[in-house]
Amino acid sequence: MISLVKNKIKNINKFKIFLIIGLTFFLISNLLNGSIKISKGIIAQDFPYSPTKLFWEGTNVYEYVMEKKDRYTEDKKIILSQNGEYGQIIYLIFYPFTLVDFENAKRIWTIVNIFLSILIPIVLGRYLKLNNIEIFVAILLFVSAYPFRSTVNNGQVSLFTLWFFCLPFIFRSNLAYCLSGIAYAKYNLGVTLFFYLLNNFKKLCLSLIPSLIGWLFYCYYTNTNLIKNIFQPLQAALSTTARPETIFQFLSYFDFMKSLSYVNLIILVLEMIVCFILIFTINKKIKDEFYKLSLVTLTAITFFTHWGHDFVFLLPLALISWKNFNNKLGKINLFFIVYFIYIHGYVMKFLPMININLPGGFTHSILTKSFFLLILTNLLLFKKLNFLEKNQ
Repeated sequence: MISLVKNKIKNINKFKIFLIIGLTFFLISNLLNGSIKISKGIIAQDFPYSPTKLFWEGTNVYEYVMEKKDRYTEDKKIILSQNGEYGQIIYLIFYPFTLVDFENAKRIWTIVNIFLSILIPIVLGRYLKLNNIEIFVAILLFVSAYPFRSTVNNGQVSLFTLWFFCLPFIFRSNLAYCLSGIAYAKYNLGVTLFFYLLNNFKKLCLSLIPSLIGWLFYCYYTNTNLIKNIFQPLQAALSTTARPETIFQFLSYFDFMKSLSYVNLIILVLEMIVCFILIFTINKKIKDEFYKLSLVTLTAITFFTHWGHDFVFLLPLALISWKNFNNKLGKINLFFIVYFIYIHGYVMKFLPMININLPGGFTHSILTKSFFLLILTNLLLFKKLNFLEKNQ
Protein backbone atom coordinates (compact mmCIF):
# COMPACT_ATOMS: atom_id res chain seq x y z
CA MET A 1 0.00 0.00 0.00
CA ILE A 2 2.81 2.41 0.94
CA SER A 3 4.71 1.63 -2.26
CA LEU A 4 1.55 2.28 -4.27
CA VAL A 5 1.17 5.72 -2.70
CA LYS A 6 4.84 6.46 -3.36
CA ASN A 7 4.44 5.54 -7.02
CA LYS A 8 1.44 7.82 -7.36
CA ILE A 9 3.31 10.69 -5.70
CA LYS A 10 6.23 10.23 -8.09
CA ASN A 11 3.86 10.96 -10.96
CA ILE A 12 3.19 14.43 -9.57
CA ASN A 13 5.85 17.13 -9.86
CA LYS A 14 7.17 18.77 -6.68
CA PHE A 15 5.29 22.03 -7.18
CA LYS A 16 2.03 20.14 -7.54
CA ILE A 17 2.76 18.20 -4.33
CA PHE A 18 3.36 21.46 -2.44
CA LEU A 19 0.19 22.92 -3.95
CA ILE A 20 -1.85 19.84 -3.08
CA ILE A 21 -0.73 19.93 0.58
CA GLY A 22 -1.51 23.65 0.85
CA LEU A 23 -4.83 23.27 -0.88
CA THR A 24 -5.81 20.32 1.29
CA PHE A 25 -5.37 22.28 4.55
CA PHE A 26 -7.07 25.35 3.09
CA LEU A 27 -9.95 23.41 1.61
CA ILE A 28 -10.64 21.33 4.70
CA SER A 29 -10.89 24.49 6.81
CA ASN A 30 -13.07 26.12 4.17
CA LEU A 31 -15.21 23.00 3.92
CA LEU A 32 -15.74 22.93 7.69
CA ASN A 33 -16.71 26.60 7.59
CA GLY A 34 -19.15 25.94 4.76
CA SER A 35 -20.57 22.89 6.56
CA ILE A 36 -21.31 25.01 9.62
CA LYS A 37 -23.18 27.52 7.46
CA ILE A 38 -25.15 24.80 5.68
CA SER A 39 -25.97 23.02 8.95
CA LYS A 40 -27.78 26.13 10.16
CA GLY A 41 -30.57 25.22 7.79
CA ILE A 42 -31.13 24.46 4.13
CA ILE A 43 -33.41 27.15 2.67
CA ALA A 44 -34.11 25.36 -0.64
CA GLN A 45 -35.81 28.46 -2.01
CA ASP A 46 -35.13 27.33 -5.61
CA PHE A 47 -35.93 23.64 -5.13
CA PRO A 48 -38.82 22.93 -7.59
CA TYR A 49 -40.86 21.13 -4.94
CA SER A 50 -44.04 23.22 -4.82
CA PRO A 51 -44.24 23.67 -8.64
CA THR A 52 -43.96 19.89 -9.00
CA LYS A 53 -46.77 19.36 -6.49
CA LEU A 54 -48.90 21.89 -8.33
CA PHE A 55 -48.30 20.15 -11.63
CA TRP A 56 -49.30 16.72 -10.28
CA GLU A 57 -52.50 18.33 -8.98
CA GLY A 58 -53.27 19.16 -12.61
CA THR A 59 -52.34 22.87 -12.45
CA ASN A 60 -50.39 24.67 -15.16
CA VAL A 61 -47.53 25.95 -13.00
CA TYR A 62 -46.40 28.60 -15.47
CA GLU A 63 -49.85 30.21 -15.72
CA TYR A 64 -50.30 30.01 -11.95
CA VAL A 65 -47.03 31.88 -11.42
CA MET A 66 -47.51 34.44 -14.21
CA GLU A 67 -51.05 35.26 -13.04
CA LYS A 68 -49.74 35.58 -9.46
CA LYS A 69 -52.63 33.50 -8.11
CA ASP A 70 -50.91 33.11 -4.74
CA ARG A 71 -51.68 36.77 -4.06
CA TYR A 72 -55.41 36.12 -4.09
CA THR A 73 -55.59 33.19 -1.71
CA GLU A 74 -54.60 32.44 1.86
CA ASP A 75 -53.72 28.89 0.85
CA LYS A 76 -50.33 29.69 -0.70
CA LYS A 77 -49.15 27.04 -3.15
CA ILE A 78 -45.67 28.41 -3.96
CA ILE A 79 -43.01 27.97 -1.28
CA LEU A 80 -40.45 30.79 -1.05
CA SER A 81 -39.25 31.62 -4.61
CA GLN A 82 -40.00 28.24 -6.19
CA ASN A 83 -41.54 29.84 -9.25
CA GLY A 84 -41.42 27.00 -11.77
CA GLU A 85 -38.62 28.39 -13.91
CA TYR A 86 -37.63 25.07 -15.46
CA GLY A 87 -38.58 22.99 -18.46
CA GLN A 88 -41.53 20.61 -18.26
CA ILE A 89 -39.46 17.43 -17.90
CA ILE A 90 -38.31 18.53 -14.42
CA TYR A 91 -41.83 18.06 -13.04
CA LEU A 92 -41.94 14.48 -14.23
CA ILE A 93 -38.49 13.60 -12.87
CA PHE A 94 -39.11 15.26 -9.50
CA TYR A 95 -42.40 13.44 -8.87
CA PRO A 96 -40.92 11.19 -6.10
CA PHE A 97 -40.19 14.27 -3.98
CA THR A 98 -43.91 15.08 -3.85
CA LEU A 99 -44.54 11.85 -1.93
CA VAL A 100 -43.01 13.39 1.22
CA ASP A 101 -43.38 16.77 2.93
CA PHE A 102 -41.15 19.73 2.05
CA GLU A 103 -38.76 19.33 4.98
CA ASN A 104 -38.00 15.71 4.14
CA ALA A 105 -37.92 16.42 0.40
CA LYS A 106 -35.24 19.08 0.76
CA ARG A 107 -33.16 16.77 2.98
CA ILE A 108 -33.28 14.09 0.29
CA TRP A 109 -32.40 16.66 -2.39
CA THR A 110 -29.45 17.83 -0.29
CA ILE A 111 -28.15 14.25 -0.15
CA VAL A 112 -28.57 13.97 -3.94
CA ASN A 113 -26.57 17.17 -4.46
CA ILE A 114 -23.79 15.99 -2.14
CA PHE A 115 -23.69 12.67 -4.00
CA LEU A 116 -23.42 14.49 -7.35
CA SER A 117 -20.66 16.73 -5.99
CA ILE A 118 -18.58 13.60 -5.36
CA LEU A 119 -19.67 11.61 -8.41
CA ILE A 120 -19.01 14.29 -11.04
CA PRO A 121 -15.36 15.01 -10.07
CA ILE A 122 -14.68 11.26 -9.88
CA VAL A 123 -16.15 10.54 -13.34
CA LEU A 124 -14.46 13.55 -14.96
CA GLY A 125 -11.18 12.89 -13.12
CA ARG A 126 -11.14 9.24 -14.24
CA TYR A 127 -11.78 10.33 -17.81
CA LEU A 128 -8.77 12.66 -17.61
CA LYS A 129 -6.72 9.89 -15.93
CA LEU A 130 -6.01 11.96 -12.84
CA ASN A 131 -4.67 9.92 -9.92
CA ASN A 132 -6.64 9.31 -6.74
CA ILE A 133 -4.85 12.05 -4.77
CA GLU A 134 -5.67 14.64 -7.44
CA ILE A 135 -9.30 13.50 -7.60
CA PHE A 136 -9.55 13.69 -3.81
CA VAL A 137 -8.26 17.27 -3.84
CA ALA A 138 -10.63 18.10 -6.70
CA ILE A 139 -13.57 16.89 -4.59
CA LEU A 140 -12.36 18.95 -1.63
CA LEU A 141 -11.95 21.98 -3.87
CA PHE A 142 -15.39 21.50 -5.37
CA VAL A 143 -17.40 20.98 -2.19
CA SER A 144 -15.65 23.75 -0.27
CA ALA A 145 -16.31 26.37 -2.95
CA TYR A 146 -19.12 28.91 -2.79
CA PRO A 147 -21.01 27.58 -5.87
CA PHE A 148 -21.50 24.17 -4.24
CA ARG A 149 -22.62 25.66 -0.91
CA SER A 150 -25.01 27.97 -2.74
CA THR A 151 -26.41 25.08 -4.78
CA VAL A 152 -27.07 23.00 -1.66
CA ASN A 153 -28.41 25.85 0.46
CA ASN A 154 -30.78 27.10 -2.24
CA GLY A 155 -31.88 23.65 -3.39
CA GLN A 156 -30.69 24.49 -6.89
CA VAL A 157 -30.53 22.07 -9.85
CA SER A 158 -27.16 23.32 -11.18
CA LEU A 159 -25.26 20.14 -10.22
CA PHE A 160 -28.09 18.00 -11.55
CA THR A 161 -27.86 19.93 -14.84
CA LEU A 162 -24.05 19.67 -14.97
CA TRP A 163 -24.21 15.88 -14.67
CA PHE A 164 -26.49 15.49 -17.70
CA PHE A 165 -24.61 18.23 -19.57
CA CYS A 166 -21.36 16.23 -19.29
CA LEU A 167 -22.75 12.86 -20.44
CA PRO A 168 -22.38 13.20 -24.25
CA PHE A 169 -18.80 14.43 -23.94
CA ILE A 170 -17.74 11.56 -21.68
CA PHE A 171 -19.71 8.54 -22.91
CA ARG A 172 -20.75 9.51 -26.47
CA SER A 173 -23.47 6.86 -26.76
CA ASN A 174 -27.02 7.30 -28.05
CA LEU A 175 -28.31 6.93 -24.49
CA ALA A 176 -25.89 9.62 -23.28
CA TYR A 177 -27.05 12.04 -25.97
CA CYS A 178 -30.67 11.30 -25.12
CA LEU A 179 -30.22 11.82 -21.37
CA SER A 180 -28.18 14.97 -21.96
CA GLY A 181 -31.37 16.66 -23.09
CA ILE A 182 -32.52 16.76 -19.47
CA ALA A 183 -30.02 19.63 -19.11
CA TYR A 184 -32.31 21.72 -21.36
CA ALA A 185 -34.73 21.97 -18.42
CA LYS A 186 -32.44 24.64 -16.94
CA TYR A 187 -32.43 26.48 -20.23
CA ASN A 188 -30.10 29.36 -19.30
CA LEU A 189 -27.39 26.67 -19.11
CA GLY A 190 -28.79 24.05 -21.46
CA VAL A 191 -29.05 26.37 -24.47
CA THR A 192 -25.28 26.15 -25.05
CA LEU A 193 -25.50 22.34 -25.22
CA PHE A 194 -28.29 22.77 -27.77
CA PHE A 195 -26.05 25.06 -29.86
CA TYR A 196 -23.20 22.55 -29.54
CA LEU A 197 -25.34 19.69 -30.89
CA LEU A 198 -26.73 21.67 -33.82
CA ASN A 199 -23.94 20.38 -36.06
CA ASN A 200 -25.19 16.79 -35.73
CA PHE A 201 -28.87 16.29 -36.53
CA LYS A 202 -29.11 12.76 -35.09
CA LYS A 203 -27.49 13.72 -31.77
CA LEU A 204 -29.65 16.84 -31.56
CA CYS A 205 -32.84 14.83 -32.12
CA LEU A 206 -31.82 12.32 -29.46
CA SER A 207 -31.20 15.13 -26.97
CA LEU A 208 -34.64 16.59 -27.63
CA ILE A 209 -36.48 13.40 -26.62
CA PRO A 210 -36.73 14.24 -22.86
CA SER A 211 -38.02 17.74 -23.62
CA LEU A 212 -40.54 16.36 -26.10
CA ILE A 213 -41.82 13.78 -23.60
CA GLY A 214 -42.02 16.39 -20.85
CA TRP A 215 -43.81 18.91 -23.08
CA LEU A 216 -46.42 16.47 -24.40
CA PHE A 217 -47.16 14.92 -21.02
CA TYR A 218 -47.28 18.32 -19.30
CA CYS A 219 -49.83 19.65 -21.79
CA TYR A 220 -51.89 16.46 -21.60
CA TYR A 221 -51.91 16.35 -17.80
CA THR A 222 -52.74 20.05 -17.34
CA ASN A 223 -54.97 20.36 -20.43
CA THR A 224 -52.75 23.14 -21.84
CA ASN A 225 -52.44 24.26 -25.46
CA LEU A 226 -49.29 22.70 -26.97
CA ILE A 227 -48.10 25.77 -28.87
CA LYS A 228 -48.84 28.15 -26.02
CA ASN A 229 -46.94 25.99 -23.54
CA ILE A 230 -43.69 26.01 -25.56
CA PHE A 231 -42.97 29.60 -24.52
CA GLN A 232 -44.47 29.55 -21.01
CA PRO A 233 -41.35 28.40 -19.08
CA LEU A 234 -39.36 31.38 -20.38
CA GLN A 235 -42.30 33.76 -19.89
CA ALA A 236 -42.69 32.61 -16.28
CA ALA A 237 -38.99 33.08 -15.59
CA LEU A 238 -38.90 36.58 -17.09
CA SER A 239 -42.00 37.64 -15.16
CA THR A 240 -40.92 36.50 -11.70
CA THR A 241 -37.16 36.58 -11.17
CA ALA A 242 -34.74 39.45 -10.69
CA ARG A 243 -32.04 39.25 -13.36
CA PRO A 244 -28.34 39.74 -12.56
CA GLU A 245 -26.11 41.74 -14.89
CA THR A 246 -25.36 39.98 -18.18
CA ILE A 247 -22.41 40.44 -20.53
CA PHE A 248 -24.16 42.92 -22.84
CA GLN A 249 -26.40 44.54 -20.21
CA PHE A 250 -24.28 47.71 -20.40
CA LEU A 251 -26.02 48.47 -23.73
CA SER A 252 -29.22 49.25 -21.86
CA TYR A 253 -27.47 52.19 -20.13
CA PHE A 254 -27.10 54.18 -23.35
CA ASP A 255 -29.75 56.86 -23.83
CA PHE A 256 -30.74 55.71 -27.33
CA MET A 257 -31.30 52.18 -25.98
CA LYS A 258 -33.26 53.27 -22.91
CA SER A 259 -36.02 54.60 -25.14
CA LEU A 260 -36.57 51.18 -26.71
CA SER A 261 -39.27 49.08 -25.04
CA TYR A 262 -37.70 45.88 -26.36
CA VAL A 263 -34.12 46.58 -25.23
CA ASN A 264 -33.95 43.38 -23.17
CA LEU A 265 -35.03 41.35 -26.19
CA ILE A 266 -32.27 42.97 -28.28
CA ILE A 267 -29.70 42.08 -25.62
CA LEU A 268 -30.99 38.50 -25.43
CA VAL A 269 -30.82 38.04 -29.21
CA LEU A 270 -27.33 39.57 -29.32
CA GLU A 271 -26.15 37.19 -26.60
CA MET A 272 -27.61 34.21 -28.43
CA ILE A 273 -25.84 35.20 -31.67
CA VAL A 274 -22.44 35.70 -30.02
CA CYS A 275 -22.89 32.53 -27.95
CA PHE A 276 -23.72 30.52 -31.07
CA ILE A 277 -20.64 31.89 -32.90
CA LEU A 278 -18.40 30.92 -29.99
CA ILE A 279 -19.87 27.41 -29.76
CA PHE A 280 -19.44 27.00 -33.52
CA THR A 281 -15.80 28.11 -33.21
CA ILE A 282 -15.18 25.72 -30.30
CA ASN A 283 -16.66 22.87 -32.33
CA LYS A 284 -14.50 23.71 -35.31
CA LYS A 285 -11.15 24.42 -33.62
CA ILE A 286 -11.08 22.03 -30.67
CA LYS A 287 -10.65 18.29 -31.28
CA ASP A 288 -10.27 17.06 -27.69
CA GLU A 289 -13.74 16.19 -26.33
CA PHE A 290 -13.01 17.13 -22.73
CA TYR A 291 -11.54 20.47 -23.71
CA LYS A 292 -14.69 21.07 -25.76
CA LEU A 293 -16.76 20.29 -22.67
CA SER A 294 -14.64 22.70 -20.61
CA LEU A 295 -15.14 25.62 -23.01
CA VAL A 296 -18.81 24.88 -23.70
CA THR A 297 -19.58 24.83 -19.95
CA LEU A 298 -17.60 28.07 -19.57
CA THR A 299 -19.67 29.58 -22.37
CA ALA A 300 -22.82 28.40 -20.59
CA ILE A 301 -22.12 30.67 -17.60
CA THR A 302 -20.83 33.59 -19.70
CA PHE A 303 -24.06 34.36 -21.52
CA PHE A 304 -27.64 34.86 -20.32
CA THR A 305 -28.49 35.31 -16.64
CA HIS A 306 -26.85 33.34 -13.85
CA TRP A 307 -26.29 33.39 -10.12
CA GLY A 308 -23.29 32.09 -8.18
CA HIS A 309 -24.55 28.51 -7.90
CA ASP A 310 -24.27 28.07 -11.67
CA PHE A 311 -20.50 28.47 -11.44
CA VAL A 312 -20.24 24.76 -10.62
CA PHE A 313 -19.94 24.65 -14.42
CA LEU A 314 -16.31 25.77 -14.02
CA LEU A 315 -15.37 22.28 -12.81
CA PRO A 316 -14.42 20.72 -16.22
CA LEU A 317 -12.11 23.63 -17.09
CA ALA A 318 -10.54 23.49 -13.62
CA LEU A 319 -9.79 19.78 -13.98
CA ILE A 320 -8.26 19.92 -17.46
CA SER A 321 -6.24 23.00 -16.46
CA TRP A 322 -4.93 21.13 -13.42
CA LYS A 323 -3.97 18.18 -15.64
CA ASN A 324 -2.05 20.61 -17.86
CA PHE A 325 -0.77 22.75 -15.00
CA ASN A 326 2.78 22.84 -16.37
CA ASN A 327 1.40 24.76 -19.34
CA LYS A 328 1.02 28.54 -19.12
CA LEU A 329 -2.60 28.40 -20.27
CA GLY A 330 -3.40 25.89 -17.54
CA LYS A 331 -2.02 28.31 -14.94
CA ILE A 332 -3.98 31.23 -16.44
CA ASN A 333 -7.24 29.24 -16.32
CA LEU A 334 -6.70 28.13 -12.73
CA PHE A 335 -5.78 31.64 -11.61
CA PHE A 336 -9.09 32.97 -12.96
CA ILE A 337 -11.10 30.12 -11.47
CA VAL A 338 -9.49 30.25 -8.01
CA TYR A 339 -9.81 34.03 -7.87
CA PHE A 340 -13.50 34.16 -8.77
CA ILE A 341 -14.53 31.12 -6.73
CA TYR A 342 -12.53 31.83 -3.56
CA ILE A 343 -11.10 35.35 -3.49
CA HIS A 344 -13.47 37.65 -5.39
CA GLY A 345 -16.23 37.43 -2.78
CA TYR A 346 -13.86 38.53 -0.02
CA VAL A 347 -12.59 41.41 -2.18
CA MET A 348 -16.14 42.64 -2.76
CA LYS A 349 -16.83 42.51 0.98
CA PHE A 350 -13.60 44.36 1.77
CA LEU A 351 -14.08 47.28 -0.64
CA PRO A 352 -16.98 48.93 1.29
CA MET A 353 -14.79 48.86 4.41
CA ILE A 354 -12.42 51.27 2.66
CA ASN A 355 -15.32 53.37 1.34
CA ILE A 356 -15.34 51.90 -2.18
CA ASN A 357 -18.96 51.21 -3.08
CA LEU A 358 -19.58 49.66 -6.47
CA PRO A 359 -22.94 49.88 -8.28
CA GLY A 360 -25.40 46.99 -8.12
CA GLY A 361 -24.76 44.24 -10.63
CA PHE A 362 -21.09 45.20 -10.93
CA THR A 363 -19.87 41.83 -9.64
CA HIS A 364 -21.84 39.86 -12.20
CA SER A 365 -20.68 42.25 -14.90
CA ILE A 366 -17.03 41.58 -13.99
CA LEU A 367 -17.63 37.83 -13.88
CA THR A 368 -19.33 37.52 -17.26
CA LYS A 369 -16.79 39.74 -19.04
CA SER A 370 -13.91 37.87 -17.40
CA PHE A 371 -15.35 34.52 -18.47
CA PHE A 372 -15.74 35.88 -22.01
CA LEU A 373 -12.11 36.98 -21.97
CA LEU A 374 -11.09 33.53 -20.69
CA ILE A 375 -12.91 31.82 -23.59
CA LEU A 376 -11.16 34.05 -26.13
CA THR A 377 -7.81 33.49 -24.41
CA ASN A 378 -8.21 29.73 -24.70
CA LEU A 379 -9.35 29.82 -28.33
CA LEU A 380 -6.48 32.12 -29.34
CA LEU A 381 -3.64 30.56 -27.35
CA PHE A 382 -4.30 26.83 -26.91
CA LYS A 383 -2.42 25.88 -30.09
CA LYS A 384 0.34 28.43 -29.68
CA LEU A 385 1.03 27.26 -26.12
CA ASN A 386 0.54 23.56 -26.96
CA PHE A 387 -2.05 23.31 -24.20
CA LEU A 388 -3.19 19.80 -25.11
CA GLU A 389 0.04 18.35 -26.44
CA LYS A 390 -0.25 15.40 -24.03
CA ASN A 391 -3.94 14.83 -24.72
CA GLN A 392 -4.09 14.94 -28.51
